[in-house]
Amino acid sequence: MGAAGWRADWPIIGDIRNTAPPNEPPRFADRNGKFVVTAAGREIAVEGQFEAKIYRFDFATFNDSFDVDTLYMKYGEHLTGPWDVFLTGQFAVPTPEVLLDGRLVYRCWMDVPGIEDFAAKRITGSFGLKLAAGVHKVVLRFLEADKRIGPGTIGSIAVGEDERNAAPHISLKKELIGKHPRLQYTPEFLDMVRKRREKFPQLWERASQADPILKFFLGDPDAPDMAAKLAQDHRTRLQR
Repeated sequence: MGAAGWRADWPIIGDIRNTAPPNEPPRFADRNGKFVVTAAGREIAVEGQFEAKIYRFDFATFNDSFDVDTLYMKYGEHLTGPWDVFLTGQFAVPTPEVLLDGRLVYRCWMDVPGIEDFAAKRITGSFGLKLAAGVHKVVLRFLEADKRIGPGTIGSIAVGEDERNAAPHISLKKELIGKHPRLQYTPEFLDMVRKRREKFPQLWERASQADPILKFFLGDPDAPDMAAKLAQDHRTRLQR
């Protein structure tokens, strides 16, 4: 069995294990001998020959190596969670970067632990890549700012053909073309919010604090400056 979350009835091409103890300098080896796996600094690199397919990479930390309490936040008098994204908009789960042949592809949004993972104090992640035939180097790079996880905490990585089909091209509805990308802020949605704001003023106060940009779309006079808010959000993302 490879990394947590991998289907037991689906073949694993690369079954990669860390043979070093948790939080020690990692020693990765592919039990199937398909890939060369190295670790340096905050990166794990998987290199080898791939066919032209869509691949999935599943990875999991060792047991007892992830502080699941960090996925909770205090809201008022109550401790809430576990969260993947806090109400403040910051990620609660780790979001390592995925690089393909030296190029940043995206950041992997790791999973909120389920009951078994939570009890085992581990966390898992999964990402997919559509690869052309040939030799490729896939790198998982953990952010410097998030010391909860790193190469030394990863216990296993499973690589295999993704059993899910690629999604067909889906076009936007005509009424949404050229509109703001926050698709939930449609005229129908905003009409519903206005009605609920009048009926539940106390809940509106809390909701508007969690999502202040909503005031902008409602045309409230005390709404934040849109350009300044988006610029601040961009700076915040760069700092994570």
